[in-house]
Amino acid sequence: MGTARSKAGIPLEKAAKDTRIRVQRLREIEADDFSGFAHPTYARLFLLDYAEYLGVPQDEIRPLLPDRAGSAAGGFQYIEALSSELPAMKASPRRRRLRILGFIVTLVMVALIAAIGLFTYFTMKKIEAVARSKPLGEQPVPAAVVQEAPPEPVPEVTEDAMVDSPAPAEEAVLFPSDTERLPVEVTPATP
Repeated sequence: MGTARSKAGIPLEKAAKDTRIRVQRLREIEADDFSGFAHPTYARLFLLDYAEYLGVPQDEIRPLLPDRAGSAAGGFQYIEALSSELPAMKASPRRRRLRILGFIVTLVMVALIAAIGLFTYFTMKKIEAVARSKPLGEQPVPAAVVQEAPPEPVPEVTEDAMVDSPAPAEEAVLFPSDTERLPVEVTPATP
């Protein structure tokens, strides 16, 4: 592998950066020393990745691959030994009750959160409906509450009075249409 890398003119550090394999591991692969790997499977995978990066066909590197015998279940005897020594783990009744209680508490919390969410949703809908209705200042006032002031009597104007004495310019002449609208007093309704 080292000769393929040097023929391609790729420095070891660049190969390490491009493949994301540490420089030390690449040196071990180029020296055919797979003892530093935790398991032969790792060594095989690193070697295959490095060969693909260098463009070396897999047929040429197959003889270099570490033996698969170490990757069988025999490489993990310590796991088999531990599993045979451990008793079968069964959930105790207490643990089962705690699990069920935890499930119930979770369901209650979810239901409570959903109820709070629905309450908030419907409350906001009511607030929006009230906000869309007429403001208080624009609400009609009941007729029983409105008291109109009696119209002020308008002096009668005769033709003689108009001809004999003209009205001063400063005084405004009130016509009946002006006196029809007088200020309105609003008093609170008593039950």
